Amino acid sequence: MTGSKKGHAVEAARRLFDANGFHNTGIDAVVTGAEVARMTLYKHFRSKDGLVQATVRHHTERFAGYLEASVAEGRDPLEGLADGFAKWWRGDSPFGAYRGCYLHKALAEFSGSSETIEGAAREGVERLRALFRKTAADSGLAEPKAFGDQLWLLLAGASEAAVSTDPAEVEATFRKALGTLRRAHSN
Repeated sequence: MTGSKKGHAVEAARRLFDANGFHNTGIDAVVTGAEVARMTLYKHFRSKDGLVQATVRHHTERFAGYLEASVAEGRDPLEGLADGFAKWWRGDSPFGAYRGCYLHKALAEFSGSSETIEGAAREGVERLRALFRKTAADSGLAEPKAFGDQLWLLLAGASEAAVSTDPAEVEATFRKALGTLRRAHSN
C-alpha cells in the first residue's frame, strides 16, 4: 500500500467510524470502503486498534489544520475560529455531515480499554486546547491560557449541543457566549 493508498484507507476508516461508531464498524466494512485487501490493511496497522489510533491522529492533524486556516481567514483570530466551528456544526466543512466530536467519541468508546487510542485522543484534545490558547494570545487577550481553557470548555459543550440542536441556534448562542468571555478577558 503506497503512502497515498494508506492515507486513503485511514480517511475511509475515519468516515466509517465517525458515521457508525468504532465498535459498530467491522474490518470488512473498512476493507470494502477503502477498497484495500484485508492482508494489506493488517500489514500496515496490525490490528483494528492500530487503525483506530491512526484515524484519531489523522483526524487531529486535519481538524487542527482546518481550524488554523479558519483563524487565518477570519476578521480576527477568534471570529475565524468561531466561523470554522460554525461551518463544522452545519456540515459545511471538509469533514462532511456533523456527527459530534471525533476525539470525544474515541474517548467515550475507548477510555479504560485501550491506552493507545485513549492517549491519541487526549493528545488531540490537548493540541486543540493549545490552539485555543494561541488564538487567545494572538487576539491580545489578558490571561490567554485561562481564556483558551474556558473557550475549550465552551466549544466542547457547544459541539455536543450541535448534535441535538439546530446548528444555527448553537452558533448564535456560542457567539454571544464568546463575546461575554472576550469582554471578561479584554485588557
